[in-house]
Amino acid sequence: MGIFCSGKNWFLETRYWYNRILKVAKQYETKAFFAISNEAVFDQELEDFGLKKNGERLVGTDDQPMIAADTNRGRYRMETNFSVENFAQFVQSVLDNQIEKFMKSEDEVTNSDNFVKVVVNKNFDQIVLNSPFNVFLMLFSPICGICRRLSVKLDELDQQFINEDIIFAKMDIMANDIPPLFTDGLLL
Repeated sequence: MGIFCSGKNWFLETRYWYNRILKVAKQYETKAFFAISNEAVFDQELEDFGLKKNGERLVGTDDQPMIAADTNRGRYRMETNFSVENFAQFVQSVLDNQIEKFMKSEDEVTNSDNFVKVVVNKNFDQIVLNSPFNVFLMLFSPICGICRRLSVKLDELDQQFINEDIIFAKMDIMANDIPPLFTDGLLL
């Protein structure tokens, strides 16, 4: 479990939260590892968990810690305000696999005008897995020069197969989590 704290008096505030977190951590010391980190140092990780966006908190208030869990089954975030009881319930829910995983996703794009469909995590099943057509999916990073060049080629290829039963699609892997089935062998 990652516990992210911030504040002007980081050490004192962290000590305060540490004492409350320790009450729960002791109950699970053989089942989970707990770490308290400075929120300012882990901005990117907090964005990956959907706890922050563009440096602004999306969950909780500035005077409370943000809680995230990274397991071999997925990533989770505590969306309720912090209390010892809420934290204990969150930990137990993660361990029992009774909480919804967090999957990073851009907002869906209307694909009616696009030849190459834009896939995000939210519409992945609909466009890729449940499509009646064959799907060619390009996983790309917008900062990758090769990916940008391949994207142009994908548009050209799509035009050549316009009347076929194939969908050409692309997904930004920097802005969307990829379902685990499709990450085997990828260097992410």
